[in-house]
Amino acid sequence: MAPIPILFKKHNLIKDVPIFSALSWFDIQRISAKAKLINYTKGECIYQRGDPADGFYCLISGRVQAYILDANGNKKDVEFFRRGMYFGIISSLTGKPHSMTFETLNDSTILRIPYDDFHAILKTIPQIALAFSQSLSQRLQARSSQRVEGASSIISVYGAARGAGSSTYAFHLAVSLKAQTSKDVLLVTVSSRAGKATDHTAQTDSSPKWIVDGVDLSSALEDPVRLKSSIITSTLGIGLLKVAMDADDESLLPQISDFVTTLVLDYEFVVVDLPNQMDTLVLKTLTQSDYVHLISRDREEELRMIRKVIDDLEEALKEKFDPQKVRVLISGEPASRGMPGARIKEIIDYDVYQRLSHIAENELSQEGQFDRAVQVKFPSRASFFLKEVTRISRELGGVRVGLVLGGGAALGVAHIGVLKVLERERIPVDILAGSSMGALVASLWACGYDAQSLAAIAREFKDQKSMLKLFDPVVPISGVIGGRLIKRWLHRYLGEKCFDDTWLPLKIVAYDLMSRQELIYDSGELLESVRRSISIPGILEPVIEDERVIIDGGVLNPVPTNVLKKEGVQKIIAVNVLQSPDEVVRGIELRRQVFQEQKQPRFYKEPIHFLKYRLARGASTMFKPTISDIMVRTLLASEYEMAERASRFADVVIHPDLAGINWYELYRVEDLMERGEKAAEGALPRIHALIQQA
Repeated sequence: MAPIPILFKKHNLIKDVPIFSALSWFDIQRISAKAKLINYTKGECIYQRGDPADGFYCLISGRVQAYILDANGNKKDVEFFRRGMYFGIISSLTGKPHSMTFETLNDSTILRIPYDDFHAILKTIPQIALAFSQSLSQRLQARSSQRVEGASSIISVYGAARGAGSSTYAFHLAVSLKAQTSKDVLLVTVSSRAGKATDHTAQTDSSPKWIVDGVDLSSALEDPVRLKSSIITSTLGIGLLKVAMDADDESLLPQISDFVTTLVLDYEFVVVDLPNQMDTLVLKTLTQSDYVHLISRDREEELRMIRKVIDDLEEALKEKFDPQKVRVLISGEPASRGMPGARIKEIIDYDVYQRLSHIAENELSQEGQFDRAVQVKFPSRASFFLKEVTRISRELGGVRVGLVLGGGAALGVAHIGVLKVLERERIPVDILAGSSMGALVASLWACGYDAQSLAAIAREFKDQKSMLKLFDPVVPISGVIGGRLIKRWLHRYLGEKCFDDTWLPLKIVAYDLMSRQELIYDSGELLESVRRSISIPGILEPVIEDERVIIDGGVLNPVPTNVLKKEGVQKIIAVNVLQSPDEVVRGIELRRQVFQEQKQPRFYKEPIHFLKYRLARGASTMFKPTISDIMVRTLLASEYEMAERASRFADVVIHPDLAGINWYELYRVEDLMERGEKAAEGALPRIHALIQQA
């Protein structure tokens, strides 16, 4: 860390700090003589909690976060500091060790006054001592007014090749961030003046088309006022800024951090749409961003270019490289079946965050011009592309809604009725978690089957005979059903799809009987994960994998709200279809009443009906439950208690009244869906209130 060579600027930099701004020229010179300007790189520790008091710090450029590590090494009590804010003041005034760790979020320049020199300044400039004493008093009584409650986010979007769709994605991401969070959003489009191809000149029908020329980045950096005055507020409520840069101008390189962090002073989200060619300026911008979204079509050449960008970022960021912040998105293409997810993973050796759907020409419903800056056609609201971008923006904005579908054997068909209501009311769902039958329904929904399609699938089992097509007995007996026919049936709908192919992120829960551990699947083949999660003990043969015996996820976690909590999902809707003890008792009584209300036919009038009736009455008194029925009913009883505890972590719980329906009565499709729909409608006021929460 070498001092910045332009020391003559220290006077003006110090005068810009609010607490020093009223001082005379001579007093600022005294401070300037003692202060040092230090450059820190992104992710560098300035000081750690417990370090001795060593001076006063003021942030000149860049961003800084402060935090405390808990017993598990996780950051807590995180606070954010921007340009002009100061820290280390409490330690400097009290002499006590630093109470928090401070770390840079970007390349940053910090003004530091050593501890002894700081105290000497306090003695020679009494008004400064008074100002700092008042500041200390305020900060001991309450949170400092200068601290930022939430971090602004810089999201850089880079497409490896011309026409990959990065500009389309960046534009709609910015618009969606504004719509979903109501926060200030700025879209910055960077174009090259070196004549190299960029995605901004490779327009498709859905790409934004800039009407205004870009402001020169080099001259704008010399005049921040001009930079900000070049921002246009669109009728969509977002800020629009187009800048042009010379890729060969190496003098811009050390100023990239200042450029992006200057913009976040006024905006909570800054989306940077970068040109396609990879050069030092583009790479530097990517490294200074909080999130990097890499866009590629599923073409081998482009995918290998993306892999090279990932390698460059790993080399530049080293231990600060975070796969959760560097995401790969595959853009859709027309008339393309798409490269299999496994092949993409093989090429880039990296997880795909999202497959973006292709925007068909007939989906482009509107065209507009926004404040003389940009023209763009918008996809229809039903577009999968818009739904995918909305989900991504909600995750970035910290307003995600998660849906948990619980287990319950045939009772899980009620989930379809719940989904019907959520679709009708356009309730946003950003991530799914499912266990057992909930995993099956969730996987189909995540693959694009809507509630109407799911209902049609469920109706395949509307009579008892139809269930026989899933029955393949096994020997030796580790379950009544082997699962071969079930896998064949699942393949009709899930095919070879992987988790990467779903339009919603999905977590599927299973249970390893040998290690007694919960298994969470979110990669690989969907069919195999669903097959594991629905392996009801005593009914469906478990999946043997190495030393694991994998069974129904509901055995340990029937309503997996914890899975979404770990993902940081802020709002959770859980659907618990397991019957309560009261519902079980009412179900027994209902069946008894139905049987008693049936009129016994006379033998001489209806001999066959009479014999059936008598046989049914006799069977009901002689009935002995099978071992499988005993096992499942025992499991459902214990699972209900676990589900009740897990549901406490949900913000809204939907619990259909399924009294009178047995766990194996899959053929009662219409009744199950109707009851799920009714329960969801009853929960709508709570769901709408949850969605509207900031």
